[in-house]
Amino acid sequence: IPAIDACDATLPNDIGADQSANLSPGTYCGGLTIHENANVWFAPGVYVFQNGPLIIADDAVVMGENVGLFFDDEDAFFEFRDNADISLSAPEIGPMAGILVSARKLCANSSCLSLRQFTITSAKVRSLLGTINLPQDDLLIDTTMPVSEEAAFTILIIDNLVMQQAPWLVLNTDYASTTVPVPDGFSGIRS
Repeated sequence: IPAIDACDATLPNDIGADQSANLSPGTYCGGLTIHENANVWFAPGVYVFQNGPLIIADDAVVMGENVGLFFDDEDAFFEFRDNADISLSAPEIGPMAGILVSARKLCANSSCLSLRQFTITSAKVRSLLGTINLPQDDLLIDTTMPVSEEAAFTILIIDNLVMQQAPWLVLNTDYASTTVPVPDGFSGIRS
């Protein structure tokens, strides 16, 4: 769990038609929607989401390197929808090194059920480079197009993987071709 600052009211919660934005790390409260034909760059760092989801939809283009997305409560999750073009890589250093997506556990024991669901229905999720760490949550992939095919590696640590429409989820393991660290216990770790 990264350090979590108070909500930053200066951070946007909606980026839409014909807008371009360079986002800064911080605590985004109430959700963030990136939609229509918005073009957004995530600067390196940790992005915390509270009290609302991260929704990337329509024909939005979202990119970022050395980015960690942390979802802090039951109302915080992501939805990558429509034709949103997404390419993100995890941080190389810091509290989320190697972790692209993580979420706070909603209950203390491993046998409880979380109702939180993370969703990928976009036809253009090109690269999710790093580890997606959602051990109590569901990941729904509902698209007929390849997901994360351009990433050197993608590791999933999730409770339930739900796949619909004959999706093509690519879990490359080319660990040596990137400087994004691999979690302990996975092959290919560099010394």
